[in-house]
Amino acid sequence: MFYTIYPLELVWEEAAADAPRVELQVEGRSLVAVPGAGGQLMVERLLSTDPNDYLDPHLQPGAALPYWLSSGPGP
Repeated sequence: MFYTIYPLELVWEEAAADAPRVELQVEGRSLVAVPGAGGQLMVERLLSTDPNDYLDPHLQPGAALPYWLSSGPGP
């Protein structure tokens, strides 16, 4: 845990500037992803107002997206 009185955006400003982010749609849900190991995209943030979307383990932060999503058009 990291506790601070400062906004996390300010504390982690350098780390946030280094990672390129991609906003995309997966199964009709918007999310933000960053490049991960092996050229895959890793979920960084889910952008949804539906609480049930946050219970989907495939869309939780840190989850690897399927390779076809990160390499272009799918099968």
